[in-house]
Amino acid sequence: MNAVGKLVSQRRPDLNSVHAIWVEVKFQTSSFLLCTVYRSPGTPVAFWERITISLERALECNSNIIIEGDLNQDLLLTTGNHLTNSLTINTLSNVINKPTRIKNTSSTLIGPILVSQHVRVLHSDTLDVDHW
Repeated sequence: MNAVGKLVSQRRPDLNSVHAIWVEVKFQTSSFLLCTVYRSPGTPVAFWERITISLERALECNSNIIIEGDLNQDLLLTTGNHLTNSLTINTLSNVINKPTRIKNTSSTLIGPILVSQHVRVLHSDTLDVDHW
C-alpha cells in the first residue's frame, strides 16, 4: 500500500489477468480502479475473454474504472474489433479520439484510455511522441 498525502493506492492482484495490473486508488471519500494492460500483436482471441472477465470482476468492486495501455487493437477501425465489443458490453468509452501511433504510411489508435460511465473526464489528449 502506498500513501501520498490523502491519496492511497493498493495493488489488486485478485483482479489481475494476463498482462494486466490493477490498482485501487483512494482519495478522501472517492476511489477508482486503474488498470494498465499490454496486448502483444497476434495474441490469441482468448486474451479478450480473460480481460473481459477481469473487467467484470473489477466492475463488481467499483463502478469507477480507468484502463490504459497498449492494446494493439486499432480503435479507429469500428468493425470486427474485439476491443469495441468489450467496450460496448461493459459500458466503457474511450476518451482518446486521435491516433496514438503514427508512422510514415499509417496511423492507429492502439493506446486508448478507457473509462466507465461513472468516471468524469475533464480533458484528454495525446502527446506528439512515438517511440517507433
